[in-house]
Amino acid sequence: MSEQWLGKDIAIISKYWGNKISREVACFKINKIQVEILGVLFYFKGLSQNELGEKLFLDKATVTKSLKGLIQEGYVEKKRWGKDRRVKRLYPTPKAREIGRELKKILRSAESTLTRGFSPEEEQQALELMGKMTQNILEEVCAEENWGRPGKRNRTGLV
Repeated sequence: MSEQWLGKDIAIISKYWGNKISREVACFKINKIQVEILGVLFYFKGLSQNELGEKLFLDKATVTKSLKGLIQEGYVEKKRWGKDRRVKRLYPTPKAREIGRELKKILRSAESTLTRGFSPEEEQQALELMGKMTQNILEEVCAEENWGRPGKRNRTGLV
């Protein structure tokens, strides 16, 4: 086996991508997962906590803890929805929208680091290949865990 293998590279990218994003958003008193949550909530306003977790493939504990911080910092609000007073929907606040552009710049900069030296065609090919790999692993895990077949994931253009 060669010293370079795909899983290792994906793990390294994930770890250092997350570290870079978390460092750059620390001034807003949030972390990488919270940036992802805000991105989804900007795109899909009014999700329930469970729907949010499903979109990001996060467990309930991670979603709950991350949302608690976002609510305390004033970036997300929960609003009652419908007749069932237990059901609450999540919305980004005006404060979150104020930092949205800056978050987008941070994410674009980090993505530019990943694709430095790529031609536009190579960038597109990388997106397509990573999308296929993501779909493959999700199908495998969902089948093993008896979760059913996942739908195709969309690139939401976070934030």
